[in-house]
Amino acid sequence: MPVNDTSSNSTNPMVVNVALSAFPGRVVHFNLHTTTSEGSHLAIPFTVKVDSVAHTYNPSGPDAYGYYIYDKTDTLFAPHPAYTWIELAPGLGGSGTRLNFGSGTDDKSVLVQLPFNFVYYGNTYQKLIVCTNGFVSPDTTRIDMGGNYWANFFNWPIPDPGNCRAQISPFWDDLQATSSGNKGVFTWNDTTNHQFVIAWDSTTNRNTSAVETFEMVIYDPAYHPTITGDAEILYQYKTIYNTDSEENYSTVGMESWDEMDGIQYSFDNRYAPGGSTLSNTQALLITTNTGWGSIRGLVELTGGGGHNEGVVISSSSGQKRTTGDDGSFWLRNVPLGTVSISAQAEGYFPAYIDSVEVVANQAAILPEIGLDPCPAPESLLATDNLSGTINVRWRAVSDPRHTGYNVYRSRFATGGFAKLNSTPIVGTTYTDSAVPDSSIYFYYVTALYSDSIWSGESFPSGVDSGRMLATGIAGEESQLPDAFFLSQNYPNPFNPTTVISYGLPQDSRVKVEIYNLLGQKIKTLVNGLEKAGYKSLIWDGKDTAGKAVSSGVYFYRIDAGSFQASKKMMMLK
Repeated sequence: MPVNDTSSNSTNPMVVNVALSAFPGRVVHFNLHTTTSEGSHLAIPFTVKVDSVAHTYNPSGPDAYGYYIYDKTDTLFAPHPAYTWIELAPGLGGSGTRLNFGSGTDDKSVLVQLPFNFVYYGNTYQKLIVCTNGFVSPDTTRIDMGGNYWANFFNWPIPDPGNCRAQISPFWDDLQATSSGNKGVFTWNDTTNHQFVIAWDSTTNRNTSAVETFEMVIYDPAYHPTITGDAEILYQYKTIYNTDSEENYSTVGMESWDEMDGIQYSFDNRYAPGGSTLSNTQALLITTNTGWGSIRGLVELTGGGGHNEGVVISSSSGQKRTTGDDGSFWLRNVPLGTVSISAQAEGYFPAYIDSVEVVANQAAILPEIGLDPCPAPESLLATDNLSGTINVRWRAVSDPRHTGYNVYRSRFATGGFAKLNSTPIVGTTYTDSAVPDSSIYFYYVTALYSDSIWSGESFPSGVDSGRMLATGIAGEESQLPDAFFLSQNYPNPFNPTTVISYGLPQDSRVKVEIYNLLGQKIKTLVNGLEKAGYKSLIWDGKDTAGKAVSSGVYFYRIDAGSFQASKKMMMLK
């Protein structure tokens, strides 16, 4: 498929079967593995939301963070709540304390100290403001010179940037509380059940005069664990009318501190997919729990310089995630029981963790996973050649999982490489006999590895270039180079002989000499007049006296007319 194009596979499409438990709104994570015609690989993570028709027996959500809202009719799902009203009014047998809103009970908020750490969207709070208009918030900012807290009566959709941050709204509307008898706003710290209850008892709608009674329960996450560590929140409705059509009815839901994320159950008498109409004895549980478990952890890529993105984490039960830059991952909705985990990244050996126990509504925390890079070939050399080919050689890697090599070629040093071999190369040399023309071509090599359940490829070696040098054909007019040149010797490193090639576009007096690192001349290979053409000669690794030189770095230099050039080579015994 060409770049920036589209294609279809109508004859054999990919079909994804969704389990019945994956209700509408559930987010499914995928990895798309792409391979270009040149052999480049890329894994692209993406998500698909289950989007069939939602029924009232399905939960609502999730939001981007992972909160769901289950109502009492969602009986097919383990987290669904049951309606059990908690009476707080002391005159009716409750143990609550009435909140004092001061001189008035309309559009007022007061500060409440929580008895435990309230974890909400991953942040921990110890205080809330409680408003007569049916919402609470950890945003304790005083908004005016009078020292008042947020108390907006006009409700909007969630998330809403116009009111307080991180607003939690069991029934946000224009309400007025009454501070007499059994009426008012009450709180109670239930130490037996480890929950904090806030009840709005007999609040009056300012537009319809309807009397609404509802409450919210915050569960201590230390005793009521969730898969994310956040507190669960329960809304319960004892007597509810929700008839304020003049001001958007009510808003039910909650939002994050930055007001960019949130989950809304209803607004303006419109309900989220899976939602049921608010009515007497309705109960809504907001939680990140799904009845399944999760697995969390960190991956560190050795030599990655702190960048640990792109690692694919897979469970034996089918869940996958791709790590971000910090290397963190979180597999959610993992079936209960024992699973195995694998961590794989391009260019690295995989890691495996077996026997990970998955518990309902809890996150199994794994020890840090380290991935080591697959050894890549080194000392790559691509040489100019007079035989119509380009020779490529490299230093072997050593690992029991090593199975061979791939060679890649491109016209450009920075990209566009295509794999040349159809089967893995066993040795450490490759002859490219299908060079398209005499242009300069660039090469790199990768090493291949595999075990019983995995196969992979190292990062590329360094890049080197070579070109095919035309020599002319007998019986035809000889071809001449367009310019003087000196090619890299081949092989390099060498022992004991190597070939040095050069080109003369015109008849020239030529001198080719070998020097050591100290600049001392070792041997003169050519010194005289030569005809124009493509030339090659062999140095046998000996000096002028016929003595074999020692291992080390040497230089060869050419003087041809006004052309001068030198290159480095290595004798390696």
